[in-house]
Amino acid sequence: MVREEILKSSNELVNQIYEKMRVIESCDAITDKIKDLDVCFNDNEQSIVSLEGVLSVDQLTGIRGNILDVINNNAVEAQKFLEQMNLLSMKPATINPESEQATKVKPEPKVLDVKEVREYYKDHTIKECCEYFHVSTVRMGQFIKDNNFAKTKAKAEPVKQPIDANEIRELYITKNQDLADIAHEKGYTKKELFDFCKANNIVRPKTPSGDWR
Repeated sequence: MVREEILKSSNELVNQIYEKMRVIESCDAITDKIKDLDVCFNDNEQSIVSLEGVLSVDQLTGIRGNILDVINNNAVEAQKFLEQMNLLSMKPATINPESEQATKVKPEPKVLDVKEVREYYKDHTIKECCEYFHVSTVRMGQFIKDNNFAKTKAKAEPVKQPIDANEIRELYITKNQDLADIAHEKGYTKKELFDFCKANNIVRPKTPSGDWR
């Protein structure tokens, strides 16, 4: 009985470790992308409804900022858990002394000076800042949050390509491409292309089960 309890406890701990590692990896992967995403949702008819043009730029920025705060807090909590388990200091097994020595040679983290990081962050992503200052994404994200850094670099307006109903109908219905991908390729927002589809009666047919194809 004791053996079974130990195995169960060990399995639960391993699952927690993998969960925290996945949290950190996911946060690192999507943090930079959140800043430029449209704020939208699907209604009951599975149509994409964008909040751009409904909410102000400041309100949309605030929503993205809140999402980033939650993501960053989750990453910080996951890192704290792994640090308590002493997993962040572990390194993979090596085959020979030369490769083991290579894993030990790592750049020393730079001191994060507020003015220096702010200037560098203006024209670079968080990932690039991490590489430049030799710190983790979680640490850099927390530092940026604590010092209220804001991007001042203007976002380039996409170049809109001419579109016609037959082309969009071919891509969206016949080839079953995602509406957001088509909009991005053509230089439009999802809301703009959604309105275009609605005006031209471009709607995907429903399956026999009632779901959208």
